[in-house]
Amino acid sequence: MRSMDKNFPYDLTISIVNYNTFSFLENCLESIYANTRSLTLQVIVIDNASREAEIHLHTLRACFPGLQIIANHVNRYFTGGHNQSLAKCRGKYFLILNPDTVVLPRTLETLFGYMEQHTDVGAVTCKELNERGETVVTCTRFPTPFINILEWTRLRDGFLHTFMDGYLMADWQRDTPRQVDVATGCFLFTRADILDQFGGFDEGIRLYFSEHDLCMQLARLGYRIFFLPDGTYLHHGQKSSVQENPGTIRQILFEDMRYYFAKYFSPGKAAWMMRAIYAGRSIERTIKKLSPMRVIGYTKRRMTGAPDSSVQ
Repeated sequence: MRSMDKNFPYDLTISIVNYNTFSFLENCLESIYANTRSLTLQVIVIDNASREAEIHLHTLRACFPGLQIIANHVNRYFTGGHNQSLAKCRGKYFLILNPDTVVLPRTLETLFGYMEQHTDVGAVTCKELNERGETVVTCTRFPTPFINILEWTRLRDGFLHTFMDGYLMADWQRDTPRQVDVATGCFLFTRADILDQFGGFDEGIRLYFSEHDLCMQLARLGYRIFFLPDGTYLHHGQKSSVQENPGTIRQILFEDMRYYFAKYFSPGKAAWMMRAIYAGRSIERTIKKLSPMRVIGYTKRRMTGAPDSSVQ
């Protein structure tokens, strides 16, 4: 944890955890420095043992002389990396930012001004655009085990979709300010001194549900979380996770999921939820294998004596 220095040398500390996304990281850093004029910034990049990191980090140091870099020899993942930045933080506010983002003009000043005026707000986020310039649906309510089962099985597409609509705040176009429960973890503007109170991210969670956990901690301390449409950033989307083996990512996802729900509900409820999700996904795979077209094809092959390549 960082020193509790109340004489903040910087308005804002920006924490960026990088894993094999150097092609996006340079554009992200350029957007920060080019589009933020009136704030004093401390920018920290944590590299999680990326490939050819030494070469790329040398280039970044040359291009951005004020940039602070921590090069890890092992992958400390999203939560561990941002906690390293928090330990070095000397800003009044702390921005958790993905490396595959581009910060648009006046965005950071807008969020800074809002936080200065609303001391009961613990964190804010803003409008996310995809590569086509379309607004991305971010921010949700806090999930429950029931909602999480719906989200990870086909049950969400049936008559229970109204529960999902409520959780996803589907009636809201992300074009007005609104209080939310969970703000996106790829752009989360927080108060550094509040994070100090509970030590930042829980590293029992590595990648997924980390923003849920952080926002829950803020809510339990009595702080509100807001979405502001006036600030904007471009997000290329999941450029780090695609670098990993899909099986590894899936394993981390379900481990983080179990940990989060065990922490805020109970280990028993989390175990029950995971069994329901595994069962639902297994049934979905079986139904997909037995879809009408697959069954017709299998029957034709049986009738003609042709080998069935779909059965291994």
